[in-house]
Amino acid sequence: MGMKSVNFPVEEGLLAAAHKRAAHEGTTLPAAFQAWLKDYAGPANQIDPEESKRQAERSMKTIREIQQSIKVKDGRKLTREEMNERR
Repeated sequence: MGMKSVNFPVEEGLLAAAHKRAAHEGTTLPAAFQAWLKDYAGPANQIDPEESKRQAERSMKTIREIQQSIKVKDGRKLTREEMNERR
């Protein structure tokens, strides 16, 4: 896997504090940023296509079940006001 350099503006005081914290934690700022970026990218970055498809199918099934449950017994759909009513 190739590496890319990233450049973006950062407040000087914030950068200095980040370098200080990284040193205190026994790491470097680039290593800490790399760890944060992996966490930020999250597991969606690692899901295989088949698992992604299964997850989408489960989500659609849940959406259909919710759509069915928001109908009143007489078959009509609830109004926006009725759905947002606080009880």
